[in-house]
Amino acid sequence: MDTEIVTTATEVVTEAANAASMFGDITFEPMNFVSNLGYMATGMVGIFVVIGAIILVTSLMNKISTKNK
Repeated sequence: MDTEIVTTATEVVTEAANAASMFGDITFEPMNFVSNLGYMATGMVGIFVVIGAIILVTSLMNKISTKNK
């Protein structure tokens, strides 16, 4: 077997830890997801309102610009 290709699990974990340390202190905190749900809901409502406004303006412009036959 080629020794360059074979790596141990310890080496893989060490490399992953070194890569994570490049980005600072990375921690897994699930409560941050729960605390951000309000922001995500606000963003989704905003997207819904903007799409609704685009639909209303488009349909209004369509009714105004069409000629009655």
